[in-house]
Amino acid sequence: MKLINSKKVISKILEDHASSGDFYDFLEEDYRCPCWEIKVDRDRGDLVFLIDTKEIYAYSLKKLGPFDLTIESLSSYMQIFKTQDLKALAGALKK
Repeated sequence: MKLINSKKVISKILEDHASSGDFYDFLEEDYRCPCWEIKVDRDRGDLVFLIDTKEIYAYSLKKLGPFDLTIESLSSYMQIFKTQDLKALAGALKK
């Protein structure tokens, strides 16, 4: 897998797809979606919830057990976080 980091190459790819008619322009306003993230910030000692790199909620890692940082639990926290119900998220983290 190669990394494409040249404007010339990216422009060429976009031109080729635009002429074929099967390219969807995901750069339009209608297709923008927020980037939801959960970050385990061990330096700070927090589990940080972010939307588009902006911190929305933080919870202390000291209050969490080792089983609260599994992929399954983080996935369930993400599902709750995407509803933007911070009270439900706080309740799920306190369990």
